[in-house]
Amino acid sequence: MIKNLYHMMVFAKVAQTRSFTAAADALGIGRSVVSSHVSQLERNLDMKLLIRSTRSLSLTSQGQILFESCGCIAREIEVVQERLDAQHSEAAGNIRMTCSVNLGTGVFSGMLAEFQRNHPEITIEMILEDRMADVVEEGFDLAVRTGWKDDGRLRLIKLPTPRILICAAQEWVKQNPEIKSPGDLCNVPWVQTSLSTPTGKLRLRHRSGTKKQIEVTPVFSTNAGLAAKLAIIAGAGVGLLPDFAIQEELHKGTIISLLPQWTEEKDHPLSVVVPNQATQSRRVQLLIEFIKTNIQRTHISGDSPKYPRH
Repeated sequence: MIKNLYHMMVFAKVAQTRSFTAAADALGIGRSVVSSHVSQLERNLDMKLLIRSTRSLSLTSQGQILFESCGCIAREIEVVQERLDAQHSEAAGNIRMTCSVNLGTGVFSGMLAEFQRNHPEITIEMILEDRMADVVEEGFDLAVRTGWKDDGRLRLIKLPTPRILICAAQEWVKQNPEIKSPGDLCNVPWVQTSLSTPTGKLRLRHRSGTKKQIEVTPVFSTNAGLAAKLAIIAGAGVGLLPDFAIQEELHKGTIISLLPQWTEEKDHPLSVVVPNQATQSRRVQLLIEFIKTNIQRTHISGDSPKYPRH
């Protein structure tokens, strides 16, 4: 059926131009290919559609009926194509995205709510899973990931690499000795997350490039960044958190960044991955730019924190 439809569209162009050569030029294919499509259509329908001579080409009665019907079909296809092109170019419609539970609950829920308020004509479906979803097979418009697995079907868009900060709650900072150097972390209760290096080992990197390994004492361990954040806010101890996940708390002073010149030694790059196709809808482009801008503005300065007075 689908093959016959294309044969019909080629036939309609021949009937319209009354020329195999003109039809081939209009369709951007070879004359012999045009002739093959028409011949195949005639065989499939078991009827003659064209009367060919050395100087002219005319339609049989069946060919005239088919040509009139094909004209209606062609116009309908053009209307559908125009509607699809319009939706593709405008900022409207649904975006289906996926990311990890940690990223979704800790970062993107609030961020995407702001995006949707700015673009009420766009709807968002966010699927949170810790497994690596198949973006193409599962019909996602984009995914946000840490790290990168090579896949020729996908295109990588790098996001600013977050800084993993040493953090504590404001109340904890008030009630405990000031942390002046990495060595002081040996003596504090540590909140361990999967962002960190193996339990009890903390590897840090200074802005100058200097590296240090510290022995810490975990009192609370979790594989969920949101759980670590809540434990730190509750005063469980000191731990590592990504800068983009704690901007509101840093601004309010709920969380204090300790030793801001130091970060975790290992980087955790973020990226957006999208299907590797020629074009991308306007709404997806807008969301990607919004995510990049928001991640970029979360990078805090390296100035020393202002400790609350004890």
